[in-house]
Amino acid sequence: MSIDEASQTRTDAPPRPVYIRVTEACREYSLSRSKLYQMINAGKFRSVSLREPGQVRATRLINRASLEAYIDSLAEGSVNF
Repeated sequence: MSIDEASQTRTDAPPRPVYIRVTEACREYSLSRSKLYQMINAGKFRSVSLREPGQVRATRLINRASLEAYIDSLAEGSVNF
């Protein structure tokens, strides 16, 4: 493998995860935790709860692509000045 081939196969940024935690989504998209949960409960984008039977608390994961698609759909309908 030549140096040019090696540099083409290497990426500088790590791959982005498909699902992210609520805290990450709040930080990356500048959303409050309560607003994010309102949108989850309204079914605006896909998320999954990782809870075992009998467990009270769970980890909520948000599908990054569906969140970005929802935000993009809002941006398309807004007027830019």
